[in-house]
Amino acid sequence: MNIENVEKKKRGRKPKAEPQRNRLMIRLNDKDRERFLQMYEKSGMKSYSAFITDCVLNSKPKVTVINKSTVDFVMILSSFFK
Repeated sequence: MNIENVEKKKRGRKPKAEPQRNRLMIRLNDKDRERFLQMYEKSGMKSYSAFITDCVLNSKPKVTVINKSTVDFVMILSSFFK
């Protein structure tokens, strides 16, 4: 066999079209980890990373705005009716 005529076989894994190069890390305490595992099991997903990505990117974060003047007003009304 002539080496020039034989094509080299490509070895290894095929490169992904959109490789995931960025990595993030979170730290959980024992209580939060148990809660995370329960939520993960209920979801039925096959990987932790897919579950976390779905939770973070596909759900809107809850934002609570506390208006100081409203809190003060409610406290004054509460003390007024005592």
